[in-house]
Amino acid sequence: MRQRRNRHRIIRVIKRNLPEREKHDTGFLNALFLRINKERQKRARVRFTCGAAVFLSSVTAFLPAVNLLRAELAASGFMEYIRLPFSDTRLIAAYWHEFMILLLESMPVLGMTAFFAAIFALIFSIGQMAKANAVRKVESL
Repeated sequence: MRQRRNRHRIIRVIKRNLPEREKHDTGFLNALFLRINKERQKRARVRFTCGAAVFLSSVTAFLPAVNLLRAELAASGFMEYIRLPFSDTRLIAAYWHEFMILLLESMPVLGMTAFFAAIFALIFSIGQMAKANAVRKVESL
């Protein structure tokens, strides 16, 4: 439905700007819309290819990012500090300010950044491939 509205709007704009002799030439408009559809198909193929490349690289980077995060969590002692509120809540309530600073200091920032960057790239690439696939399906109808 939206495609039809856009097509009719484009036809009105084109007819408004065309000379009189070409306003009634349907072959010209058909050729124009075929060219527009070819360009959309080409853009969709490029988007899909780029999305697939980013997807493969993010999947490849995901496992090393998980291993880096796991190693930094084990080395920093962050998980022990996270477990502390469940075992000794009175101590945390009394020294909550120092505890928060301790958590921030021991947080594995590099591992978390690599992990979340890989996740974000994965989600972004799936979205790009889905958009490209949707355009290709609509254009083929």
